[in-house]
Amino acid sequence: MLKPAVCFGIMWLLSIYVTGQPNFITCTNLTIANGLADNTVLCITKDSRGFFWFGTNEGLSRYDGVHFKNYFARPGNDVLQANSVYSIHEYTPLKLLINARGKLTLLNTITHVFETPTAFKKFNVHFIKPFTTDLMSISLADSCLLINDDLKIELTLTPPLQQKGLPVIAVRLPQDKILTGTPREYFIYDTQKKRYTPFIVRLEKTMKDPSLFFKYYDSLGQSFYFSNYYTGIYQFNAYGQLLCNYRRGTGPGNINNSNISFITPKNDSILWIGSYETGGIKTLNTRTKKISTLSADEKSPVFFSNSLVHYTDGDQHDWFGTNAGISIIKNTAGLKSWSQVRKGIKPDIRLIQLAPAQAGSIYAAALEHDSIYTISPMGQVTVEKKLSPAPAWCMRKMDDELVITGSSPAITRYNTRTGTSKTSDFLKNYFSQSEMILLAFKHTNGDEWYSGNNNGGLLRKKAHNAGVQYFRKNGRYSSFGAGYYSSCTEDSKGDLWFGVNKSSKLLHWNNDSNHFTEVAFDDVKGVGSSPTGGINDVKADSQDNIWLALDGTGLMMYNPQLKVARQYNLHNGLLSNFVYALEFDNKGRLWIGTQKGLSCLLVAENRFINFTKEYGLPAEVFDEKCIYYDSPNNSLWIGSGNTIIQLDPDTLLKYSRKNLPVYIDEMIVNGEKIVAAFDNIRLRPKQNNIMFSFAGINLSGNKNVEYNYRLLGADDEWINNDAATTATYASLTPGKYTFTVRAKYKGDQQWFHLQQPIRFSIATPWYSTWWFFSLLALTGIGLIWIVVGNYYQRKMGKDKVMQEKNQAIEKERTRIATDMHDDFGASISRIKFLSEKIQLQKTGDPTLTNDLVKISTFSDEMAEKMGEIVWALNQRYDSLDDLISFSRSYASSYLQDKNITLHFTADEYPETCINGETRRNIFLSLKECLHNVVKHSGATQVHIVIEKDGQLTVSIKDNGHGFNPAAVRPFANGLANIKNRMQNIGGNMQLDSTQGTVVYLTIPLEPTQNSY
Repeated sequence: MLKPAVCFGIMWLLSIYVTGQPNFITCTNLTIANGLADNTVLCITKDSRGFFWFGTNEGLSRYDGVHFKNYFARPGNDVLQANSVYSIHEYTPLKLLINARGKLTLLNTITHVFETPTAFKKFNVHFIKPFTTDLMSISLADSCLLINDDLKIELTLTPPLQQKGLPVIAVRLPQDKILTGTPREYFIYDTQKKRYTPFIVRLEKTMKDPSLFFKYYDSLGQSFYFSNYYTGIYQFNAYGQLLCNYRRGTGPGNINNSNISFITPKNDSILWIGSYETGGIKTLNTRTKKISTLSADEKSPVFFSNSLVHYTDGDQHDWFGTNAGISIIKNTAGLKSWSQVRKGIKPDIRLIQLAPAQAGSIYAAALEHDSIYTISPMGQVTVEKKLSPAPAWCMRKMDDELVITGSSPAITRYNTRTGTSKTSDFLKNYFSQSEMILLAFKHTNGDEWYSGNNNGGLLRKKAHNAGVQYFRKNGRYSSFGAGYYSSCTEDSKGDLWFGVNKSSKLLHWNNDSNHFTEVAFDDVKGVGSSPTGGINDVKADSQDNIWLALDGTGLMMYNPQLKVARQYNLHNGLLSNFVYALEFDNKGRLWIGTQKGLSCLLVAENRFINFTKEYGLPAEVFDEKCIYYDSPNNSLWIGSGNTIIQLDPDTLLKYSRKNLPVYIDEMIVNGEKIVAAFDNIRLRPKQNNIMFSFAGINLSGNKNVEYNYRLLGADDEWINNDAATTATYASLTPGKYTFTVRAKYKGDQQWFHLQQPIRFSIATPWYSTWWFFSLLALTGIGLIWIVVGNYYQRKMGKDKVMQEKNQAIEKERTRIATDMHDDFGASISRIKFLSEKIQLQKTGDPTLTNDLVKISTFSDEMAEKMGEIVWALNQRYDSLDDLISFSRSYASSYLQDKNITLHFTADEYPETCINGETRRNIFLSLKECLHNVVKHSGATQVHIVIEKDGQLTVSIKDNGHGFNPAAVRPFANGLANIKNRMQNIGGNMQLDSTQGTVVYLTIPLEPTQNSY
């Protein structure tokens, strides 16, 4: 697709020197090949957002600078009524009023929805034209309507016409007057007096057709311009007096075609004139009465043969609609920096190098040509010197001399002061195989360096003694692989850097060590991909960075101190990867000649600004090292072919600042376009597949634009979309979202953001809403309540039954204990009493006496055991404190009889319950341990300690002679009984006999053991 261009006519440039006519222009054309709906363009307008709209014979087109969007008629009511669009006018922001083959249609430029205004359905409209800032004129047959921004009729003009059926126009005049009428008769309408006055013009009575078509009112000169198909253009004053008639003919005040399509102002003294037929675009100088025809650049076909409509936008750029597309000429009144030089330079030459001359002039050398040109700041070209030998391949300024090399090892030294020249062939001794000398460079120390092709190598001519140092490929001091070098630069240390278009390796000459080193970029940090082409030019900056112009891989900056590099290419905003010339200006900006135009790298900002023919450059192929910056005059000179361009860098860059507004174009949800305003859109849960299309208004036509987009609520970071203008999201989850876009020119740091992001929300499905979850939670809680309630109710019933059962058991245990205590205890006491009574009677029978003693002893033992059983069965003793008290009492009584000292340690635990079975087993185990101490240990002291710390621990320690497990009698059951008792209640027994004997009883106190 062709890009819209800035096209420069000589009439706007102050300092241009070209061959050809003074009305020479270049321009850019847009046709159906670029996406235009049709090549016959009938009307043009620009809306408030910056989009251009074109009415064509086959549809409506919108243009953003790169892409077209087309609208076509289709069956229906609220649609474009016809494809032939005669008039377009934005009557209010974002609303277009369109005349499509006589029918009015409204278009919302945001939603892209057409609407037919009901009040105007019955009218057959001829023209829509702006009348004032807030009124439009609608031309009908025999009348004209003035309507406001609300499409309400403010005034209806119905002049007293003699001939009916023709469209009536309305033109605003000073003092509340209106020119109205038809091509056959016109009137002046006084809006205050509401009166029509005939506007009478005096024409030749012999006119074949007296129809006059109004074209333009000159408010400054208060004159009217009309056209007649046969007799040309008429200019009348406010009283209808003829001022001038521009007729068909060949003179300066004549036109070659009188079928005039438009007359529009270019400025205060120049008018544009278009024709429905062949003849091209013309300009009329109202002061000199001279009509001129514009000629087109032979390299840029311009379709001015049938110019149907003209539109001047807010930047004073001119857009012409023709029957072969659109032609654009951009205003250059603010650009005074270009100067184009061709006159005096032969058309078949190719400029190769520039050098400074006196007083701001420059010298220019041409490839294989025998002349050196001098170009003054005013563009005057003179031939400075005919070279011998010829032709030239290289030119370098060395002090007062121009050193020119040709197609032989000989060199010419031209003294610019004296105008004399001399030829030297001393290089023949070293470059005997070279066909040409490609490099001539002078070091700041005065040394001269030369290089020739065909493995010529490098030659250094020393300044202090005129000695020569010759370096060949792979020689003693020359660790380089190329056969010759064509470019060179010097850094602040005096080191030289050489490049050649046959190798991507940079050659470094160390001035201190007098040695060469090649820099290969394969392993240099910062190089993404190694350069594959050669080095066309090298340039050192003020920081001693070396810049390389690469043949096919862009631009590279190399830092020798850090041994790092940075690459620039198309992706960074460079115009082309084929770079040929480099030059710094006095502000450190790098100007770059490429195969597709001129680039400027603002090094401090790390961004490019590009210039091509679209910006008015007369040429854009800069494929030679033909660039020079004149610092004292702040002037940059560039050569291309036989054209030299001079520019002021500051002025050019100031004018080149570009805007890039971004807008949302469409939002498509599940394949259907959203036609509402893009704000707070509410979507249903299943409307979650969304595509956005957007557009950046880029009327500079620069395709090096990149877009980023982001959907807040789904994207954490910006998504790079390159140059694509759509974004798609599938299966978005319910929630709130905001979609936004930003755009910038590649290589630029400034982003242009979407001013009004799209906000929308996707509803949550009913089964995922908070109230549904709340209802579900309440239902679940109710079910749980019922289930848990039933569970606890059943459990409480079981617990009640179990409690009643336990109470019955406890009651029965208490009854048994009471009965045993009362009945068995009384009986045993009675037996003991009787036996003791019989003993007192002194029967004298020793056997009986022994038996009575035994009965008494057995009675005591039975009473004691019965007491233990009663204690274990009785519920009121189910506590740890009762166990401790009972155990202390028993141990104290038992050991006291055996003369063994007891040390009993235990705290009080009134809150700890312990069931009867556990109490009984612990007590019997303690009793068994005391029995073993008395019977086997020979101890004199016993320590009993009862502790509670999550579990119950009972330790019985004696100071006896210890315990030997191997000496246990075969039928002894004491220890086994203790272990069994502990296992029955979930406890454990441990025995330690290293010093005396210690028995540890460990019993867990779980809830099941703390109660019945």
